[in-house]
Amino acid sequence: HLEHRVLSATHGYGGRLAFLGPVGGDPMRIDFTVAREVYLNKRVQLAAYLAALPETVAPPRRAVLRLDPREADRYEWIPYPAESDATDFAAFLEALKLYQYRASVPPRPQGDETMSRDLHKSAEGTSA
Repeated sequence: HLEHRVLSATHGYGGRLAFLGPVGGDPMRIDFTVAREVYLNKRVQLAAYLAALPETVAPPRRAVLRLDPREADRYEWIPYPAESDATDFAAFLEALKLYQYRASVPPRPQGDETMSRDLHKSAEGTSA
């Protein structure tokens, strides 16, 4: 399946797997990326997608296929070990908590910067 949608109502996230199906006889979940390098977020993102799939569909492996934006014929295949699925998913959930926290906190009210500067000035004045 290309562009397979996943959703976790339990944890409140969703996304799209670029590919879900067999590669060389092994069931795989793959994300494609056009980038100069692959960052850690891809690893935990794929673990989250795995956790959101129904157990009967979840393949045992995950990988990223990185296509180099500078050279059309250059690519990198980055498989992730199945043993790290739970740890990577736990890292994703911690990042999700931080995202949800930041989204729930209102922006700093206007005037706080002025108050901070005034407090800093007053602290400078008392230390002299």
